[in-house]
Amino acid sequence: MTWRSHTRLLKLYDRAVPEKQGGEHVPVDIAHHFLLAICTRPGQGICFKDRGWYPRETDDGSGGFTGRVYNKISTNVLRTLKVNEDARQQELALKIMTACPELVSGYWAGAALTLEPRLSSKWIANITLAGQVLS
Repeated sequence: MTWRSHTRLLKLYDRAVPEKQGGEHVPVDIAHHFLLAICTRPGQGICFKDRGWYPRETDDGSGGFTGRVYNKISTNVLRTLKVNEDARQQELALKIMTACPELVSGYWAGAALTLEPRLSSKWIANITLAGQVLS
């Protein structure tokens, strides 16, 4: 999956009505389930097994560790999700971080999610996501 292909898939989150009048297939539902299938099952799709919260072991036999990330494509998907605007995208982000815990620290460092108390729906969504990730 390239940068362009996953951004095109994420654009389908804006299409919440069936393609044909009276149709039963809604593009957002199909895209969401597809992304859940390929991004949240370690060993399948674009989700690779990692060491969890710990860094990867190096392949040179030295027994050392490296800070490189296994799930680079999932990192790109995670960064482009609008977690405080869409419940589906928040669910996808949470499930990606559950399946690939190595991405959590990098996500929080790069995310522009404000956690300062404010009475807004975006702040409530941010706090909800933070609580779910930590639990």
